[in-house]
Amino acid sequence: VMVPVSSMQLVAKLTCAKTNRVFTNIEAIQIGTDDTDPKKVKKWKFAGSDKMFEVAHFARLSPTTDAHDDSWHSGSDEGADPFFLVNKGKMAMDPGSKNSITLEICPLVMGELEIVGVRCKIFNEMWVYHKFKVVGPLLHNTAYNRAHRVRGIPYLLKSNITSNMPSLSVDVIQQVEKEGNGVVLQGQISKWTLRISNQGAAPASNLHLKSNVPWFNISDDSKILDEEESTSHCIGPSGTMMKLPLGQSDVLNSGQTIDIPIEIRTSGGGKQEFYMLFRYELFERSTASKPVSASPKCRWLRKMVTVAVYPSLTVTASLMPSFKDKNDHILSVEMTNYRSDKESDLDIFMDKICVASNNYRVKPLIHTADPLQTKKTSSIAWQEQVTMHYLISPVPPNEGQCILSECILGGSDKQSPSGSNSMIDFISLEHAHDKFTTSLHEHRKWMAKIEAEKEREGQHPRSIADIRRASSAVSSNISEPERLSINNKKKYHPTSRACLCSPHNSSGAEINVICSWKTKGRTESPGDLILGQHHLRQLAVRPQHKSNRCPLLISSKFDSRVTHDFALCPLNLDMEISIRNRLVQSKVDFQFALENQQGFDFIGTECFRKTLDGGEEISFPLEAIIFQSGMYNLQCVKVTIFNSDSTQTPYVF
Repeated sequence: VMVPVSSMQLVAKLTCAKTNRVFTNIEAIQIGTDDTDPKKVKKWKFAGSDKMFEVAHFARLSPTTDAHDDSWHSGSDEGADPFFLVNKGKMAMDPGSKNSITLEICPLVMGELEIVGVRCKIFNEMWVYHKFKVVGPLLHNTAYNRAHRVRGIPYLLKSNITSNMPSLSVDVIQQVEKEGNGVVLQGQISKWTLRISNQGAAPASNLHLKSNVPWFNISDDSKILDEEESTSHCIGPSGTMMKLPLGQSDVLNSGQTIDIPIEIRTSGGGKQEFYMLFRYELFERSTASKPVSASPKCRWLRKMVTVAVYPSLTVTASLMPSFKDKNDHILSVEMTNYRSDKESDLDIFMDKICVASNNYRVKPLIHTADPLQTKKTSSIAWQEQVTMHYLISPVPPNEGQCILSECILGGSDKQSPSGSNSMIDFISLEHAHDKFTTSLHEHRKWMAKIEAEKEREGQHPRSIADIRRASSAVSSNISEPERLSINNKKKYHPTSRACLCSPHNSSGAEINVICSWKTKGRTESPGDLILGQHHLRQLAVRPQHKSNRCPLLISSKFDSRVTHDFALCPLNLDMEISIRNRLVQSKVDFQFALENQQGFDFIGTECFRKTLDGGEEISFPLEAIIFQSGMYNLQCVKVTIFNSDSTQTPYVF
């Protein structure tokens, strides 16, 4: 049987802060005349909503404290001033159906408001009341509360109504091309707009945003940021909390609407939840008689956006030393196209490869002058895998400035300071967020370990004296050079570009790779292009303390092609052997030995043991004696690494 539901409204209680009178519609008590006549019902409309409000059914007002009459009065009487108004909805429910409805309440006086339940009329004959069951949070402050699962007071449906406050609404609008469907790919950088409206009765200021992922970037192309400044107006170390710009005055007046253009770079795959929490304050003007409050009144707003992220590219990279120049390295970038958001035309075009670093820059390994050949190699078809090789070369010392070098496919490479380019904004935010989450995880593990030790030993919480002794013990373990290094360390904002490439956060032997790409959208329009980036952070050009490969780099200089008459005498080939420690901050104890081979022999230092400091290099001469013509492999070296745990690792070249 279909059930018609009408006059659906919230049931609440509001206690006035000035008079302590109570206005409520909890009990179904009718006072005075019937208020169901639609001709006698007075209705209101407010700027913050497009719905009509009226006095709730069974609303009544408690008597005043100084009156002789102690009876309650109807909230719908002539001359009565209701404390709150409600909107009333209706629906028709089919058998077995489940429907949703939005109900609103508007308080008119200051005080304490509590929403208790909902009331409705079915078949236009019978009133039905349902009380909300709200449970408070579990209390963990004492062992008794944890054992008995004691819950605190629920504040979910309770509010404190104060003076006029701002009320912001936020709409997240994606800028989609005409006839497009808003497809979002992994790594895609799309244009969005935050439309913020103040529907309250007071101005708002200090609007802050906290998100759950570092996707959000507020870029201003007209301003060149200092590389030590925060990226995207961020505050704090997480890279996900920022202060939104509201103009020069930083005030959003009542009834005002502003649009904030933003960029969002999506990551992950499948259905992604983009959570946003906004916090804003009541703007107060400072006067001589009333200074600005130290703790202004604030409000919160939650916003959740669901984004379907389709796969695009997978990018991996590896680095190996160059044997042509001992200071250069070869960067190999491997990319695979997994795009699957449409049936055809799935090619992805690589735009450029960028490297952000203090000490290194990227250059093309082979210069290609043919634009057709460059276009062919930069296009990656569906499920095709392409590997591109680049040269990583050191740059002269630049006083710690982060340099962004670009290798444009089909063009020349260029180098520019990071402050003049916004390509590394997203990788800076990701770097800060990753460091913050890692530190938070380590802190939680450390706290859990302390709690486990307390429970195992049956101890009580540590006293202040114990905490001070532990802190002094930790500080005493820090050596004087380390303490001076910490004190002299230059402070950068965690989301700044300088922090991404800071030598204080790393050895300066890492690079950050940005792969920029583009592809066609869903339409045939020439302007329907999708732009994106993939990031590879903190790739070690030279390892710090450990390496999965041999920590030594061995090279030699000799003439590879020699003409000689062996009837006169054997060939004496001069060689120069160089051994360099690839590790930056660790010593390597090794033994160098030449293995005997048929057809030639060596004169010089054939076996020795030595210890090289981090980055140290030695060179020594060697002479090869070749007795007859032919091709010979002079690479007959065995290196044995003596590890700190008394083990040995041999490498044969």
